[in-house]
Amino acid sequence: TLAAEMIINNELDQGPEFPPATVKSIIERAPQCITHTGREAPYGYVDWWPLSLMFNTQEKPYGDPKVRWAMAYAIDQQQLVDIGQIGAGQVTNVPYPFYPPLLKYIDGAKDIIDQYNVLEVDLQKSEDLMLEAGFTKDDEGFWVDADGNRPDADIYASATFFADTAPLMAEQLRAAGFDAKHVDPPTVWTDVDIGTAILHMWGHGGSIADPFYTLNMYHIDKVRPNGESCGDNRPRWSNQAFSDIVDEMAAQLPTLATYFGIKGYDHLWNDYSPEGNEAIADLMRGQLARIDALGEPTGEWAGLATRVAQEELSRHVADYEAKEHLLDIN
Repeated sequence: TLAAEMIINNELDQGPEFPPATVKSIIERAPQCITHTGREAPYGYVDWWPLSLMFNTQEKPYGDPKVRWAMAYAIDQQQLVDIGQIGAGQVTNVPYPFYPPLLKYIDGAKDIIDQYNVLEVDLQKSEDLMLEAGFTKDDEGFWVDADGNRPDADIYASATFFADTAPLMAEQLRAAGFDAKHVDPPTVWTDVDIGTAILHMWGHGGSIADPFYTLNMYHIDKVRPNGESCGDNRPRWSNQAFSDIVDEMAAQLPTLATYFGIKGYDHLWNDYSPEGNEAIADLMRGQLARIDALGEPTGEWAGLATRVAQEELSRHVADYEAKEHLLDIN
């Protein structure tokens, strides 16, 4: 790129975001240049913005989790890192960066993460889910719905940020029967913002210390109709039970709610008294009891969601009963 050549020629002090292969080329050609990790890979820092393939869940067939999981089983994250990012990236199984304050939450769900391995690549599972969702393959080997139409699987992604991964991801999906290709029209940023782009690459620009910020991004109040800016909830996903739990958490922790931009709490402080901490623990116990009362969930993915919630709430209750919350008082 022009910016890369200017840096190499000592005509520019700092450039825009470059893919790792470009950075490697700059380092090899320009002895005066350094990166966040000096002159050695991986060149960058652990980003706060874990990349994802985002689905517009208001558009068929992507409201169906079977279709979304079928695509997940077709995507090889490690290959995207090894080839697309020349080994400089990192695969992830959670929508959070691996920052120290978040590790205890990620570790707390380890058994569930291990049980439902979202990093697994399995084209047979992908095919089985598509068949369950009512799709068949046409003469060219691509998935079609009952009317013979291929689902729109074009991946909208700016080449400036995603040229190293989006084309490879599209090829992975094509190998699994999805008629996908990487597209980068002049209107790409508007398309991903207003929902014209059914699939697009983006990051979870949320939590860096506490999981709540990312959870709140997907509150039902954040959902916008197609044609309007998506805001934080890029998949336009909604679930009332999930949102109710987020609201209850915000009410018990008003300063955190205000920090994360939730309206209506900016005049309140957290209650750090023994009674206040007990109320938070009771909230977690109540949410856990409501989930337990639902009984055995039907379907693998409903089971995953239920077990993750049970695990996380149980951990919070256990921390309270072990008086771990007192460590936050100074």
